[in-house]
Amino acid sequence: GSSSFWPGSVVYLTNVQGDLDGEPCIAENFLEDRGTWKVRLLNPAFDGGAVNIPEQNVMFGYCVLPDRCGAGDAAPDGVLVEDEQGEFGRGLTVERAFSGGATIFEE
Repeated sequence: GSSSFWPGSVVYLTNVQGDLDGEPCIAENFLEDRGTWKVRLLNPAFDGGAVNIPEQNVMFGYCVLPDRCGAGDAAPDGVLVEDEQGEFGRGLTVERAFSGGATIFEE
């Protein structure tokens, strides 16, 4: 099997015990033999620590892969792909509200 999303994605931990439930993380790599993701915790309180979490407890947040999108790439109405956003580089600009779980960009 393969994982559901790309390394580098922002993900949220779900249905985990203690202080980690709902925490935002960066998915670093999928350990296929274990079915777990190594994720780096974003909250400064966790001092950049990493944990291995079963994939079913990792909820996709978002991922923009700058080397795979560029100005003018296809996106739904209300979303623009921009090459520069000040000091932040490439990204998506959203010009209208989207429903939770809506796809706003596909390659």
